[in-house]
Amino acid sequence: MALVQRHDCWREDMRCHSSACEIREGAPAPFGGLWVIASTSLMRLRGLARRSPDCTVMVFPRCNDVHTFTMAHPIDVAFADKQGRVLRVHRSVPPRVRLRHRSASLVVERFARDGPWFERGDQVLMAGSRRSVRRADWKGRGRRWN
Repeated sequence: MALVQRHDCWREDMRCHSSACEIREGAPAPFGGLWVIASTSLMRLRGLARRSPDCTVMVFPRCNDVHTFTMAHPIDVAFADKQGRVLRVHRSVPPRVRLRHRSASLVVERFARDGPWFERGDQVLMAGSRRSVRRADWKGRGRRWN
């Protein structure tokens, strides 16, 4: 599973040009750190909670709602739609907060730090598995997303 990030113009902080950058699990993320895809239920449940701040950039496919109730440190959050377009960005979200975006199908988180982060309109895509991004195909417990 890989992530592809596209941008309309050169942004030095993204380390890529207007073409696409392919980013794989465990590979360097464009803002520093390493990509981690929350692919199991346990990883999705735990997220960045109860960890010391590090450079992990965590991706939650099929997600539009996150919380920081068990977090000890603030985080940066970006919501993207099923086309991968970043819809909303939150910086330095403190513990005990819930964030939602109805149109989102993907969430990206990292521990809050100064420096570049996603901007509205950036694009993050799960390559090789379009299905994992599409919320319409996901059947959650007790409800069906159609």
